Amino acid sequence: MLEFLRIRDLALIEDMELEFAPGLNVLTGETGAGKSFILKALTFLTGDRLSLDLVRPGKEKAVAEACFVLPGGEDILLRRELAAETGRSRIFLGDRLISQDSIRDLRPSLLLHTSQHGQQQLLQPAFHMRVLDEYMNKPELL
Repeated sequence: MLEFLRIRDLALIEDMELEFAPGLNVLTGETGAGKSFILKALTFLTGDRLSLDLVRPGKEKAVAEACFVLPGGEDILLRRELAAETGRSRIFLGDRLISQDSIRDLRPSLLLHTSQHGQQQLLQPAFHMRVLDEYMNKPELL
C-alpha cells in the first residue's frame, strides 16, 4: 500500500507531499490542478520513463519519493530522480541504487492504478494474459 508520496520540481509541482489512507484513495480537482502529474510521478517512480521537459524550468532535477508498506508489514522506500541536464534517471530502494528492471518487477506488489478509459484494456486479450501472469501465485503454471 502506498502510504506517502513526495514530489519535487516536476512540471507545475514545486514541492508537495501526500499521505494516503488504507483502502481506496481518490484524487479529484479542477482541470490543470496537477492530478495527472501525481500519477506520472507514481508511474515514473515504479519504472516508467518521464519526459525531460517535465523537469521544472531552472531546476537541476525532478524527484519522486514514496513509502510503501507490503502486506507483511515491511516498509519499502523508493526515490527516483531525473536530471535536467543529462536526461538520466536514478532509482533508489532505501539507500541502494537499483535498476529499472528491478523496480518494474516490484511494481505489481506496490501499485495498481487505473485512469479514465482504463476499462478499454479489458477488450484486449493480451491485457488479460498480462494481468493473470502478474498476479498468479504459481509461476510454474505459466
